[in-house]
Amino acid sequence: MRRLARIFWAYRTGKSKVAQLPVRLWIESTSRCNLKCGYCPNKDVVKEDHGFMDFGLYTSIIDQGRSRSARAKIRRR
Repeated sequence: MRRLARIFWAYRTGKSKVAQLPVRLWIESTSRCNLKCGYCPNKDVVKEDHGFMDFGLYTSIIDQGRSRSARAKIRRR
């Protein structure tokens, strides 16, 4: 739990690199959603900026995280 807290704190403070590798890798390939969940960062994105992740970026993230993450989950909506 302490490791996860350090990763979260690095994210919240805007660090570009974290000392710990991720425990899990979650990929959201789209920001398109018509819900306004309070915890979701996509609710603040202007509707015109909603869209899909470039496939090259998507595969790059998977390739980079493949050997570094204990568990990966791809989010589908």
